[in-house]
Amino acid sequence: MALTCSWRGFADTDLDFAEFFNADHTVVVRFMPQYPHAYLGPILSVNGTGIYMIGQGAYQNPPASQTKLALQVGSAQQNYPLSLTAGNWYHLAVVRSGANLTLYLNAQAAAPAVSVSGPTPAGKVRIGKDTFNPSLDAGGAQFYGFVDDVGVFTTALSASAIASLAAAPRLTGSEQGLLAGYVFGYVPTGGLPRRLARPLTLSAGATLRGVSNTRDAAADRQQLPVGAGTLMHLPFPQGQSLFVIQGFDDPTGSHRGIAAFCWDLMLAGQPQSASNGIPFFAAASGTVDFVKQDNFSGGAGPANVISIKEADHEFCDYLHLRQNSAAVTKGAQVAFGTALADVGDTGAAQGAFHLHMAVTNLGEGNKSSGGTFVTIPSAFLDYQAADDQGSTWRHVSKGTSTVGQWIRRPELISPRVPGRAYVNAVSRSADKLDVFLTDSNGVIFTAAWQPEFVDWWHGWWELRGGRAASGAPVHCVARNLDKVDVFVSGTDASVYTAAWEPAFTDWWHGWWGVKGGRTALSAHVTAVSRSADKLDVFVVGTDGQVYTAAWEPTFADGWHGWWRMATSKFRKGHPSTWSPAARTSSTYS
Repeated sequence: MALTCSWRGFADTDLDFAEFFNADHTVVVRFMPQYPHAYLGPILSVNGTGIYMIGQGAYQNPPASQTKLALQVGSAQQNYPLSLTAGNWYHLAVVRSGANLTLYLNAQAAAPAVSVSGPTPAGKVRIGKDTFNPSLDAGGAQFYGFVDDVGVFTTALSASAIASLAAAPRLTGSEQGLLAGYVFGYVPTGGLPRRLARPLTLSAGATLRGVSNTRDAAADRQQLPVGAGTLMHLPFPQGQSLFVIQGFDDPTGSHRGIAAFCWDLMLAGQPQSASNGIPFFAAASGTVDFVKQDNFSGGAGPANVISIKEADHEFCDYLHLRQNSAAVTKGAQVAFGTALADVGDTGAAQGAFHLHMAVTNLGEGNKSSGGTFVTIPSAFLDYQAADDQGSTWRHVSKGTSTVGQWIRRPELISPRVPGRAYVNAVSRSADKLDVFLTDSNGVIFTAAWQPEFVDWWHGWWELRGGRAASGAPVHCVARNLDKVDVFVSGTDASVYTAAWEPAFTDWWHGWWGVKGGRTALSAHVTAVSRSADKLDVFVVGTDGQVYTAAWEPTFADGWHGWWRMATSKFRKGHPSTWSPAARTSSTYS
């Protein structure tokens, strides 16, 4: 396990700076940066008064256009230009010896050392963010990524001792001189030692996620959160292909530093002039906070903009709109799909027609009201992406899109199914519907609806490569809030299942065979959730007997079964005249 911090994410400890700061000491931490070209990212800081910050340096600060670490203690501040790559693990240590602080990255000392002076820290150690005024700016400084193995030692560790800590897979609690450590859910053999068991309080935006014990960066980076702000849809009509001119955290363009989390979009496969005047729409619901539309193409002034407040300290800013094209006014309520304005080039190079879009903490209309203005990593929901100029499209349930991609909102095109084919549905939570079917070619599809989809149903999407006989029934069940499982008889007449839940950022997981169960082609595999996260499935086997299997989280070896239920015989694959039901009421359908 490791701590992951996204927007507004931090963890507060009960470790007071008075316990270690005023004498020789060492602090260590392991971290994985998610956006190394963004703004200031405190990994360790103070929740209180004074200045103390160890973490990712702001990409735009000197030396500019370089990844860096920053050390700020009292009035002393130092940036260290060091190579940091997104999605890799690093070990960081800061040693106080006398009045000097020395920073080590991966056991290598960085120069120069910093002398302690000025308003030294007073308060508790905070991880992931610094002390901030939420009523002013919701905290402009934020570390994005993983944090693990935080340790505070009451001695100035030697370079060799730091190298040993960097090489070790984890803190164990037995290290000499360790005052306190935080391992974020990891429990070593024999239990958690007292020095690793101090309390920790997580904010919204901070979670614990599983990571490898071997620090496998390629595997661990897949667990980093995708987007943290308000979830949105692409602000253009279904089927309209867009080219991503710039995406997130791009050191080769202008989207870096405080502007790291922006998109620049234009029509795909067409000259940039074709984007002039095309309409765009609200990507999510909210209240119009600011409208500027008086600048003209080639004008010297700033970009025309519409800013919509989507949540507390989260504004979606749409820039470069065409002069006098705004379809909304300040104070208006908008929903996803509300017409906003037309694409233009105001505030950009003349002829550079595109939509610049970003979620920010203050909104373009409030940049001068105080606080630190930053962009926030958000995400688009339910879109298609192509990396080959539109030749091959794939579904993305939640993503940020990258430079050079083509993206679009999928059109709702119903698959063709044979007569009397089964279409099964489930409500995975209040007012959220999912339907499932197998088309005439044996491809398994799903579609979804919820009130936020003002353009009606979304889909159809091929469900993880699933195949069955033409029109075969796909049975579905919600085993818990927003957790859906589906069951089908595959093309080899084996029983298969797939699952979805919000934590699956890469969409559905599966398909998995259910304990070797077999039935007939197109057979019914019916299921029920008899209580939260407990599943039972039923099928008529190849011998005409009724069989059942079961799953629950405590079954470490997967599904249990199959067990024969009765001596009655049915036709192979027959749905029988009964269907399973839970005997007590359930919140889930």
